[in-house]
Parts: sequence; C-alpha cells; structure tokens
Amino acid sequence: MDFLQQNLYSWETIVSTALHQLGADKRGPPSSIVFEPPGRVGTTRTLPEFNMAYQCQIPIDSPKNLLDIIYGFLRGAARSTDKGWGTSIYGSVNRDDAFWFFTHAYDLGAEKFFFWDSHRLACVPYDDCLAVTRNLRNHINHYPRRDSAKLKHAAEVAILLPAGYNLGHVHLGRGNLWGLGELNLERLNQKGVKYRTVMHNFFTEIERCIRMGIAFDLLWDIESFNPSGYREIVRVHEDGKVEVKTNGQSAIHQGARIPARPRGDAPQIAVEITSSGKAPLEITAQARLTEGSSLIYYTPGSNAKGVYINTKVLWELYGPQDEDYQTLSHAFNKVDIKDDGDQSLVEVKFKIEQPGKYRLRAAACDMAGRTTVVWKEITIN
Repeated sequence: MDFLQQNLYSWETIVSTALHQLGADKRGPPSSIVFEPPGRVGTTRTLPEFNMAYQCQIPIDSPKNLLDIIYGFLRGAARSTDKGWGTSIYGSVNRDDAFWFFTHAYDLGAEKFFFWDSHRLACVPYDDCLAVTRNLRNHINHYPRRDSAKLKHAAEVAILLPAGYNLGHVHLGRGNLWGLGELNLERLNQKGVKYRTVMHNFFTEIERCIRMGIAFDLLWDIESFNPSGYREIVRVHEDGKVEVKTNGQSAIHQGARIPARPRGDAPQIAVEITSSGKAPLEITAQARLTEGSSLIYYTPGSNAKGVYINTKVLWELYGPQDEDYQTLSHAFNKVDIKDDGDQSLVEVKFKIEQPGKYRLRAAACDMAGRTTVVWKEITIN
C-alpha cells in the first residue's frame, strides 16, 4: 500500500489547481501531477481565446506560448512540493501541437508521458501514438542528459493567481472560470471587481514574461504557502491590484504591468443584429471585419472531417441571468463566412428561448494577439 500511495498520479484538466492537488504542505500522495488536455485544446484555438477573453496580447503563432502557460502550473507545483509532473495527449488535441506537447515537456523536465486510448475523440489513434513516441525518443537521443533538479527550478518569476480562479475547465480559454455560466467573466468577485479584470492582470503578467523571454511558474495563492527561490514573485489580488516582490521589497501596482508590444493596427469590427417577434426567436448577428496589421485567426477546433476552419470571431451571449451565459462559437455551430480581400463578413444564427435583456460580445484576434471587442445589447419582450 505504501508503494501504491507514493506512485499515485493526479490527472488534471484544471491545471490551476496543481499546487493544491500535489499538496502545498508537501505531505502524502500523489507523487506526480499529469496534465489531462481539456477537449480540443490547441495553439490556434486556445491562445486567441485567452486574448479575446482576458484582453491580453499573447502572440498566437507558437505552441510554446500555450504550453509554457499550461506547464507553468505543473512545474511550479512540482517545484514547490518536490514532486513530479508530466503530460498526456487526447485524440482531439490539435495535431500540429501533439509532438510539441511531449518534446517541450521533456525539455522543461517532465517525467510522465501518457496517451488516452478510449472514449470517442479522447482516443489517440495507434499510428499517432507511434509517431509521437518515436519523435520523443529521437528528441531524447539528441538531448540525453537532463539535470532534473535545475530544470524544475528554471523559472525566475512566480505569478500567483487567487485560489479558486481557473481557466475554464473543459472550456479552457473561453469566457468563464470553471465551465459554468454562473462564473462568467462579467461577474463581480467579493471585492466588487470583475473576474475578467483579475484574469486580465494574471495573463498580462504572463504575456510580459513571454515577451521578455523570462521563464515563469504559475501557482494558486494558497493561504500559508509562501513560494521561495524566485527572483520575482507577482501576486494578482482580487481587488484588481498587483503586488510585485523583488529582493525582499514589495511594490503595489494598480493593475498588471503592460509589456512593450509591437506597433500596428488591431482588427476592426462592426456588428449588426436582426430579429423579430417574441421569444423564442432566432437571432442573426453579422460582424463585418477589417484586418489591421496582421491576419485575423481563430478556430474553435476541427469539424467532423478533421478540418480546422478560421471562424475569425468569438461570439458570446450574456444574460438574462448570470447562469445563462453561453459561448456561441464552437466547431459545430453553423457560421457563414464571406471573405473579400482584407474584409470579411461573418454571420452566426442562434435562438433565444426566454425574454429579457441580453448582451452579445463579439471579439476578433490577429496573429500578433491584438484584439478588438464589440458589445451589442438585445432586449426580448
């Protein structure tokens, strides 16, 4: 039994909880935490959603930017508890990212590598298992010597998120904290600050490290837990302020520190809504997009044929009650897209079942992470 307890793994879709799952007090099992990908996670889906939901500007052209965020939670927890970490692949993970999932985890010090082999889209085809494993073995042969202790302590900066905040569970990157409409980002926390503001500060500090090339760990700010050994500790508070501790000296900022960003124009969006009658009724929303300095790109995942479609706009509907929040952009919604040079017309149709006041949020992100958001109010009698 002792052997089994010492070798139990915690499988986590909810990566922000990694420190809690491994035990911030360092006692008892599990011995490692392994990332369990939430659905169709992928660079060109998840990073644009981070930008559009949290209003940061993380470049979306590199899987490193996505995986450093996910693995930042795992490595930070493993470092703080002196335990191990690893990653796994679902069949629905973006195929372009699958090889990176393993090789980049190895480079960061991961020790556990798994595939899912059952349940519909979770299943990784055997040929893919062989291809990814052979690629990892080839990578290990080229870089055979790792100093695991140094890799676990490679981060210079620790960024702390208030305990209880999450990245969306299986809806990783979209506009709620735990996959629950009740916890959408427009809700106010106990300090009277929107969840979106807290997450914006957290992800903007992440963006700052990415743009400066600084290795970072991510941790829940658990009471009585004090991270150590970092050059800088950044605490994101629920009141919207950010505390930065360097060399024993603390400074309070009114919000996240905005990093230097590339110059250029963000996308432009103009939204029109048409509807008639009383609830339940069908709503048609049209977004006219004009590209700025870079290509607009966002895919909610592959369709039934495995093809990734650039749907360009993330549509979200808020109201009439908090729990009624829903994401209208996903791989199975019918989205009509017409392109004409640097302009596009994107149309989505959805039904509203009950009367009340709603707010439609349309967002677009370009390859550099520049994001534009438009809100439209809808009142149904």
